Amino acid sequence: MRIPHKFALVILLLSSIMLSAQTRSKLSDRMYVDAEYAPFYYGVASGDPQQTRVMIWTKAGTIQPVSLFWEVASDSLFNNIVRKGGTVCAAERDYTTQVDVDGLLPVHQYYYRFITTDGKVSQTGKAQTLPDDSVKHFKIALVSCSGVWSGYFNAYRRMGERKDIDFIVHVGDYIYDDVDPDEHVRMPDPEPKTPATLEDWRDRHMYYLLDPDLRYARQNKTWIVEWDNHDNHVNNFEKNADGLTAFYEYLPIRMPDTLHPEYIYRSFRFGTLADLHMIDMYLFRGKEQFAAGRKSILGNAQDAWFKKSLSESKTTWHLVGNQEMMGSWLSKGIPMSMHAPGNGTFFNPDAWDGYVDDRSRLYHFLDSNHINNFVALTGDQHMSFIIDLTPDPRNHKLYHKHTGKGSAGVEVLAPSLTAGNMDEEHIPRWIIPTFQRLSLNLNPHHRWVQFWKHGYTTIDVTAERCVAEFYYSDILQKTDKENFGRGFVVKNGVNHWERKSYRRPMVR
Repeated sequence: MRIPHKFALVILLLSSIMLSAQTRSKLSDRMYVDAEYAPFYYGVASGDPQQTRVMIWTKAGTIQPVSLFWEVASDSLFNNIVRKGGTVCAAERDYTTQVDVDGLLPVHQYYYRFITTDGKVSQTGKAQTLPDDSVKHFKIALVSCSGVWSGYFNAYRRMGERKDIDFIVHVGDYIYDDVDPDEHVRMPDPEPKTPATLEDWRDRHMYYLLDPDLRYARQNKTWIVEWDNHDNHVNNFEKNADGLTAFYEYLPIRMPDTLHPEYIYRSFRFGTLADLHMIDMYLFRGKEQFAAGRKSILGNAQDAWFKKSLSESKTTWHLVGNQEMMGSWLSKGIPMSMHAPGNGTFFNPDAWDGYVDDRSRLYHFLDSNHINNFVALTGDQHMSFIIDLTPDPRNHKLYHKHTGKGSAGVEVLAPSLTAGNMDEEHIPRWIIPTFQRLSLNLNPHHRWVQFWKHGYTTIDVTAERCVAEFYYSDILQKTDKENFGRGFVVKNGVNHWERKSYRRPMVR
């Protein structure tokens, strides 16, 4: 039952009671609760799909537990309800709830909703199950670095609208703990503070869900998500347990290991066509050694799980959700006067470049076990990259930039959804192509870069090829348009990107 329009403003005012002092201030543009669907102000979401099950999520209530019914149907009118049950939104989970719905069919889109005991109905969400072995094709949207103060979430709206996108994969920095002083596009008053308590982290997630475009993408697509540093703030589980707790509460994730909530790494199988391994380098990098004096980036337990999953997989493609750049980004050769970030050898030694021995060990594992079609799906860098994965890209005997021979796999880095890059660093746009050319000259394994646009990347998979396409949106104003950037192809068994990209005139 929808709330009559004449009551919407009253409910909107009353709903402000639910927000913390931080978010109860003057809100930024295009930020509001979904008052027409009270008490489901923050929408619905689905995630962590399997062939026969999927997680569904909502939030209701602020003071006392709220009992709910949930329904899953094969049609949007709910004439054919296939699963139903009850759940409770209670204080222990900040009045959020997640239901692990089983007994579903593979490669099906379902509709779901939540209903209070007095008949109030949530928005209708869409949930997609993973395909079975009959699958011939699927497409995901790869996204990261979505700063709500940095700009408008136009790209989320576009992803939610696109019928050709089956799933959204978010590889970290879904929320931001801090506020970049150069990115005050949609800033509330007063300026938010860095979360310090569990309540702060919950408030930050609630604030993000005031954005209707994010709510729309969560409502209309099934998500697979992992965290990165801004989702949790510090690289120490004992200190950031509050951030992890709130992350699990506000995103539809099936906790892989209830005894170890910091173990978010997990796998998804798209029939015999592909598997997707979501790895976590953030919480484990540098904490263990795989040999004396040689630090591991994944930790020994996760490293063993990852390689076992790769070696036992029978799928054609091996997609890897990965928070930070796996391939090297070499800076050696840049004049010291330019003050390039990093250590004079790599631009970002906090990524896999800081663990060269461990990365080379992974590449050797892929080669020695004859594992082809390895595709790293990465975010964090806020810029767009297409990379061949090779241990020594400047060694012409090991890697040939004109043919791609010597590559162990490929990587695609999605741009940030909104978080700042060279444009927000106030570098004149006319000079950015010079930096792009300089980076490409220093990195022969980088096939293409784009340093100032924002948006997302689609990954289109068939048995014959995997295609990455970049889509860009304005972040400084609300818009319904997006622009196609470039497309890149890697063919089955080749292990490097095709040498030519493609363009096509396209405005969505």
